[in-house]
Amino acid sequence: MNVIIQRLKPHRLLMLFLITVVLIQSYLFIENTHPYIGIELEQTDEGYQISRLKQFGWGKANDLMIGDQIIAIDGKPTMDYLTVKTHHAIERADSITINRDHHLYHFKIEYEAELFTQYLLYLILPTIYFIFTSLVVLVILRRSSTAKSARLLIILTMLVSVNYSSLISALKLNMLAAAIVHILLMFTPAIFYHFIYQFFYEKDKQWITKKSVQLLYSLAGLASLLALDIYQDYNTHIHVLIIYTIIMFVVLSQLFKGMRKLKYDPIIDTVQSLMLAIIFAIAPYLCLFVLPSLSMGKPIISVEITMVFLFFIPGGFLYMIVSDQLYVLGQKIKRLPYYLLLGSSFALLTTLIYVMLDDEIRSLTESIHFFLFMLLSSLFFIFFKNQLDHYLRSYLYVAKHDYQTSLYRFSENVKLKQSRAHIIEAVKDEIKDVLKLTYLEAVEQESQFLLPLKDYQIDQIFSPLLHEYQGQRLVIGKLIGKRSQYALPLAWQERKFTILFIAIKGHPLSKEQLDWLSSLAQFANLAIERQTKIEDLLSELEQAKASEDMEWLSRLLFHWSENERRSLARDIHDTFLQDLIVLRRRVEAVKTENNESIKQDLLTIVEQEIKDIIFEIRETCSFLYPTILKEVGLIEAIHELVSKFRLQSNSVLNFHTNINGNLTASMELKLTIYRIVQEWLSNARKHAQANHVSIVIVDQNDRVKLEYNDDGIGMDTNAWPRTYSNMGILSIKERVRSLMGQINFSTSQNQGLRMTISIPYKKGEN
Repeated sequence: MNVIIQRLKPHRLLMLFLITVVLIQSYLFIENTHPYIGIELEQTDEGYQISRLKQFGWGKANDLMIGDQIIAIDGKPTMDYLTVKTHHAIERADSITINRDHHLYHFKIEYEAELFTQYLLYLILPTIYFIFTSLVVLVILRRSSTAKSARLLIILTMLVSVNYSSLISALKLNMLAAAIVHILLMFTPAIFYHFIYQFFYEKDKQWITKKSVQLLYSLAGLASLLALDIYQDYNTHIHVLIIYTIIMFVVLSQLFKGMRKLKYDPIIDTVQSLMLAIIFAIAPYLCLFVLPSLSMGKPIISVEITMVFLFFIPGGFLYMIVSDQLYVLGQKIKRLPYYLLLGSSFALLTTLIYVMLDDEIRSLTESIHFFLFMLLSSLFFIFFKNQLDHYLRSYLYVAKHDYQTSLYRFSENVKLKQSRAHIIEAVKDEIKDVLKLTYLEAVEQESQFLLPLKDYQIDQIFSPLLHEYQGQRLVIGKLIGKRSQYALPLAWQERKFTILFIAIKGHPLSKEQLDWLSSLAQFANLAIERQTKIEDLLSELEQAKASEDMEWLSRLLFHWSENERRSLARDIHDTFLQDLIVLRRRVEAVKTENNESIKQDLLTIVEQEIKDIIFEIRETCSFLYPTILKEVGLIEAIHELVSKFRLQSNSVLNFHTNINGNLTASMELKLTIYRIVQEWLSNARKHAQANHVSIVIVDQNDRVKLEYNDDGIGMDTNAWPRTYSNMGILSIKERVRSLMGQINFSTSQNQGLRMTISIPYKKGEN
């Protein structure tokens, strides 16, 4: 048997598992189509009478009363019915006959309008949960089907789905479903624990031992045998609940341990998300059902209500995949389906709570109206929050003490800055976000030494600092000071030093914080140097064009061309060549591997890496020369640019054109139009910070008119052409001028950008 299992490939075993789950779910779905009757009986001298009516049961909804005598079930005597003999309860019956006040009443048991809450809880929600879980599994398979942790995650989510449906059938006294519940109740926490171990082992962030995983599996196995051995009725036995509580305590304590161990690691977000997902999903069941059952003898809420919170498990995993905290998606998920999924989940949960807590029985139509209202409200809130996040993104998601992430965030943020003053403000904002400050101010001075307090317009709290360190030479990135006051030399430009005076609230800076501030200053100085060189270069270029010094311009363009070739060669060497070298080593490993299973896994990895390299090469080739122009035409190629922009940017883009097919013009004109639109979209994504962007292309028979509008930060026309973002506009101007076209643009600070281009052409020219 072991030999057969070893010969089976992991993905085939996984497919066999998924097929088994689908079959079990199909069986449970059929079982759950029978109504939950919810009638408990007690035996008296006169026969069996109703002793209890469950909250969501058919009996309570049909006005049966405690004390009613049950005469027959499905036409047979009550004492001969199976669930009466085993559990003193009525379930899975089609009809009952009762005696009330010496009158006989016959009831047919089926789903009715009054049972909408039960229909929702016992049939609709488990089915939706299975579908939702299956979608999450497809996302995981699409991204990372070869990783062992991904396979464990798939197994975990599908087993939780089976456990959900099985518990509903177990409440209806299905013995097989009850056995499945007991087994999975023990093993799903163990599998989750195994997933945590394997996932962080693959990330080389291990803190859980393999022996503890094996120990937890052993404990789950023993608990499952104990549960089946002492199984007496459909209620979860007290011993099983105790063991389950112990297992969950072990899992949660290890997650807390991981949070402490990885406190300063960027992967801490993944640990926290896992912790929140499991707490939100399990806490209601553990705190409102299990613990009250152990301490008070009865739960606070019924188990079927606590099961609704299991939606946090696949929902949490999907969120972590989308946000790249688990497995990085190869392509972005479109926003509207994702928002619909989130909004529908919240609306469904809210509707369920509304129906359950309202004493008045609501019709199906009223419940649907309430659901639609909550869905629309949720979508409005999500879109509003997304826009709010866009405006406030510089103030959000700041991780205290995560200095490596801070430097990365600053390096990305500073790319958008267009002047020295903006870069210095970005440094100040980053320091304010990470440190607790009482004072922060930037000053400029010509001297290369620290001056006395009277030469600075700063707070008096720096008097001791300047008295002690007056006359000390300033070095970029080297902090001066101690305790809670510091001077940080930030930049040396135009024979002036820029110094940040910083006052810390609370304890003095640690060594790690001092190193971070020093690195931040070095980053800022490099950014300012780069900005100054770009401004000087653009200014010289404009002067050369004005003086018609075309030889100088030709030399400059030649140097630009050579730099681009060097950059391309370096990129190919650092990406494709290195990837191919790694790929060759993997192929050599495949040749020498004797284990067939491991060899197949390696081949799968090689195949995926080849696909990644092909994708990267295609993207690079498309950037260097868009062959898509010849393949699908100009307008379809622009639509491709528009689609990529919408995936990569929060700005709303409107694109309109009156060109239905391909433009019958020269390839040079098509390429120019394509590059202009490409540059517009690049500027909008990197620099404009716009909420709305509009592009219009109109064919006017003898010329093409292009219009661009955005409501972004615009540009300071007095600074033209010294800012980095204006390099793109300069490129556009040269392209239009080369085709004897005209260009007009208007812009000002915080007033957006408007550009109109008109290029003449002759139809049909090659």
